[in-house]
Amino acid sequence: MNMDPNLFDAIRKNDIATFSSLLKENEGILNQKTADSYSTPLHIASKYGCTEMVSEIISMCPDMVCVENKKHETPIHEACRQENTKVLMLLLDANPNAAYKLYASCKSPLFLACSHGHLDMVNHLLNLPEIAERSIAEFDQTCIIIAASRGHTDIVRELLNKWPELVQVIDEDGNSSLHHACNEGYREIIWILLRRDPNLALQYNNNGYTPLHLAVKNGRVSVLEDFVSTCSASFHYLTTEEETVFHIAVRYGCYHALEYLVKVSNGTNLLHCQDRYGNSVLHLAVSGGRHKIADFLISKTKLDINTRNSEGFTALDILEKAKDTAENRQLQAIFIRAGGKRSIQSSSRALEGDRTNFLSPIASRLSLSRRYISNELEMSHEILSIECTSPPELSKSADSRSPQQPQVSERFDIAAYKPQYLSPKSSGKHKHQSQKKMENLNQLYYAKRSKHMEMHKEALLNARNTIILVAVLIATVTFAAGISPPGGVYQEGPMKGKSMQHG
Repeated sequence: MNMDPNLFDAIRKNDIATFSSLLKENEGILNQKTADSYSTPLHIASKYGCTEMVSEIISMCPDMVCVENKKHETPIHEACRQENTKVLMLLLDANPNAAYKLYASCKSPLFLACSHGHLDMVNHLLNLPEIAERSIAEFDQTCIIIAASRGHTDIVRELLNKWPELVQVIDEDGNSSLHHACNEGYREIIWILLRRDPNLALQYNNNGYTPLHLAVKNGRVSVLEDFVSTCSASFHYLTTEEETVFHIAVRYGCYHALEYLVKVSNGTNLLHCQDRYGNSVLHLAVSGGRHKIADFLISKTKLDINTRNSEGFTALDILEKAKDTAENRQLQAIFIRAGGKRSIQSSSRALEGDRTNFLSPIASRLSLSRRYISNELEMSHEILSIECTSPPELSKSADSRSPQQPQVSERFDIAAYKPQYLSPKSSGKHKHQSQKKMENLNQLYYAKRSKHMEMHKEALLNARNTIILVAVLIATVTFAAGISPPGGVYQEGPMKGKSMQHG
């Protein structure tokens, strides 16, 4: 039955006289509900904070404290949402257990109080005598999640003092309270949670991110400072895409976070790691159009700017395939000045073509002999250069263009780090990913260098053989011409041995 508008107005205005008059005229009017939300008179009185009206209704119908509206909320929910402690106390005096009922389709009253940051109301709920008899299983554990995600520090502290186990609670996406606090940058809550359990920093959510990853993703530099001093090992945990904290900072364009990470990461190899697709942070910066970050990586770090990804492309290759803009042209000039190179795939094909020419018939080699004779010395120098070249180390730059990084008071705890990096797939087991990648890069480098060197040596050997062949042919022709003059020679008589043509 829809609620009488006069009754609704009397309750909302806390008009006890009109309410009593309407009740005398029709005793069943107290059972009426609003058409839209199915709210009872007690819901309305609790929502508007009408203390006298709440007391009057409870005295006549105490069971109404537990009646649910369309959203499955009781009058206690309304009181907690509005932070009306006096109304809440009246409702709990009538039915203390109603506040701790686990609601299947809505959040508990305590959840609403935590959500809105109503500390006094939270304390009142937590300090009721009935709460001491309840286990954590009977408690709405998501309260800690909502309090942490909204930065209600005092409420987080009170909840953990009551139930320390709440620190381990995660939501449906696998996010802990620390994930939410790091995502929003609530430093004091982060400190409280890490103090309770430092291992929270190493837990992954369903997307494969640790709390630190979320802090980097959102550019929370102040949070990074806290992690350096409290849980430096978390910096070596990778995402499911095998991205480091540097990859995340670049991918989401967090320049200041990247700058800070570079300052505190001296002595580690994190900046030089590649993701599962072989992309360095510079590859990501270029492909994502992060020009300022790319300039910083080229000019201010010791990153090898010519590292190739799994497809064999350098960052400069990716840049040249991008749209022609003024920013891209400017970045390309920075690359070239810093020694940036394109991939060597095209040069490898050229070398293969030259090798085919050297294996052609003698006539072809004779026609090319003069060119190879003139280039023989140059080729010898090139082979020597190849033999003396070593693969670039991932932890060093290709040149000395970048200045020394400024000294800072806090750095990663290198002693806490191992060369192995950890990802969600390893489930806490150490993983030799970085070392394996470095070894694979070195093997690939040496294999290609060896192949090119053999091709050059074979080319030089073919050139030399061609020269010898030409020389032998010339000498043979010259000798034959000397001993067999045109027209023949006299075999007998006084002119014996002399040319017939001469006679």
